Amino acid sequence: MKNLNLFDKFVFILNSLAATALLFSYLLPLIPPKSFPLLSVLSLGVPVLIILNTLFLVYWILRLKRQVLLSLIVLLLGYNYVAGFVKLPEADAEEERTSDFSLMSYNVRMFNAYKWSKRKDIPEKITSFINEKKPDILCLQEHYIGAAGVTALYPYKYVKLKAKSAEFGSAIFSKYPIINQASLDFPHHGNNNAIYADIVLDTKDT
Repeated sequence: MKNLNLFDKFVFILNSLAATALLFSYLLPLIPPKSFPLLSVLSLGVPVLIILNTLFLVYWILRLKRQVLLSLIVLLLGYNYVAGFVKLPEADAEEERTSDFSLMSYNVRMFNAYKWSKRKDIPEKITSFINEKKPDILCLQEHYIGAAGVTALYPYKYVKLKAKSAEFGSAIFSKYPIINQASLDFPHHGNNNAIYADIVLDTKDT
């Protein structure tokens, strides 16, 4: 950094932070989300880190500085990871779809089980809406276990209640087999949690 002016030194410090963060993000798929739930949130910033490192790469190329190697090496180390976020269209290539499936995420507010709304037809309205859309995979937040109208529509399900005695929680309903499922219980006493499931589609993919 001796040959850098004050501004370039500042840029290189920012570059180092962005490169370190991107390098660390490559390890996120190897870390079980249940062990470090908050770390999984960092994956949302990976596209931003890729863009930042690309901008730093271009900056150092234009400046003809060897600091270009930092972001270049980090981006090359995670080439397969980066390629998952950046897709270039292939010439004269038709998109080949082996299977399509529909997914719906819906906060049903416990189907108004505790009469927060004076309308009495809310459970029927929600069930009717889901029946109309017919999603292959249905993810419900604040699901009430007494809502049998939805449960009967899907042969496979995973329901995670807030507590053993609770009547509501998160749920995943599927027309395809669920082969694995788990929950992420955040370390506090709030009502927030997350669930996920591995689902086998017709193509044997999950």
